[in-house]
Parts: sequence; structure tokens; C-alpha cells
Amino acid sequence: MKGVIAICIISVIIVAVYPAYSFIYLRKVELFFEIQFVGHPMSQGSARIYIVNYMTQFLELFFGYIGNIWHDVVFCTFVFHVYTLVELQKAAFDEAKEIANVNKCAFEKSFKNCVIMVQDANNYILEINSLYSVVVFVHVGSASVSMALSLFCCVATDWLGAYGFSLFNFIQIFVYCLIGTFLEIMSDEMVNIVYQFPWYSTSNGNKKMLFFTLMKTQRIMKLQIGGLAYLNVNTAANIFKTIYSYLMMLLNFTE
Repeated sequence: MKGVIAICIISVIIVAVYPAYSFIYLRKVELFFEIQFVGHPMSQGSARIYIVNYMTQFLELFFGYIGNIWHDVVFCTFVFHVYTLVELQKAAFDEAKEIANVNKCAFEKSFKNCVIMVQDANNYILEINSLYSVVVFVHVGSASVSMALSLFCCVATDWLGAYGFSLFNFIQIFVYCLIGTFLEIMSDEMVNIVYQFPWYSTSNGNKKMLFFTLMKTQRIMKLQIGGLAYLNVNTAANIFKTIYSYLMMLLNFTE
């Protein structure tokens, strides 16, 4: 979080300071992310047009960036809640182990509660996947295309804003894939919790219930990108390889 906040602050400072740097040192009237009005190019505009463009740029960046951050915060809150569910499951299974040979009636209730918690956690992950699969596809897909075009602008033009777009898209793709990897780790942890339970000390009915629960949890729950691929760091590596291939194709096409 400290690293992300530092990157955000540095980005805001660069966007704010670049117009002054461009005017004083480069002798150009230029914004970092230039937003032009129809019929009023920046190089031919008056001071009023420049100020309006400057304020419009900051308003669009502010609302767009803040809206994107809040969406990611809500998404991360839903995903990281799985960690809480896994910790509660671990505590519930540990409690069931302690009372297994002490109170059979209490053990039966505690064991059934453990099985229900595992099922609820699996259903919760499936619900997240159904809600955000298309959203993740749009975010990752648009960020991938934008990153390829921004890198092309970095190589073929002198537009400074392309570097900012490239960095932002790289962070967005990597963070989303990192969230998917976190969910895979938590799903695998649920398998270990069920697997380590002393099934041999329970009744035949509980053994069957634990067996079916283990079979279900072994199907590791993963976030999907629109049903096309799983969201993890391996997918991020493949995306960056594909972006590099598209970039080389664009460069070869221009040459």
C-alpha cells in the first residue's frame, strides 16, 4: 500500500509540474495528458484556452482515477474477505479436533458447522467469479491494448504521457493477476485445512461427508477473465509476452 500511494503521489506531482517544465525549459505549451477542444489546439490557443485545458485535464484525471481506485478497493475487499473465511474455517476445525474425544454430541454439531463453512466459502468465491469475470475481462483487456499502444508511442513519438499510461496499465494488469493468485492460495489453504483433519477418528457418516467436502475443495477456485483464462501471475506473464509481440508487429508494420 505504501508503494502504491507513493506511485500515486509521484504521478500527480509529475502531471502537475510538467506544464511548467515544458514552458520554461522546452519552450513549448504542452500538458502531460493533453486534452484538446475541437478547433482550439494548444499550440495556437490563448492563455484562457490553456487554463481551461489544464483544469479540464485535472478534473478528468481526478474523477477517472478516483473512480477506478474505488472500484479496485471494493473488488479487493470482496476478494480479501476470503482470507477471513479461511481463518474462521481453520479455527472451527481446530475446535472440532479438541472436542472430538470429549463430547460426541458437540463434536457432531461442530463438524457439520465446519462442512457448512467450507461450502459457504466455495459458494462465495463462485459468486465473486460470476460478478467480476466480465469486469476483469474489460479491465485487463483494455489495459493490455492501451499498454501496447502506449509502448508504441514511447518508441515512435516523443509524447511523455505515453510513459505514464504504460506504467499505469502495467500496474493494473499485474495487480489484478496478483489478486487472482491470492485467491488461488486461499483456495489451496482450504484444501489443506480439510485434508489435515483426523478423519479416522470420526464415524462412517462423517468420513463420507469429509470425503465429499475434500473432493469439492480440491477443485481450486480461480478467478476467470471472461471465461477465457484464469487470473494469476502466469496469465500476467503471458499477457506481457503477447503485448511485446503486438508491439514488435506494430514497429515492423511502420518500418
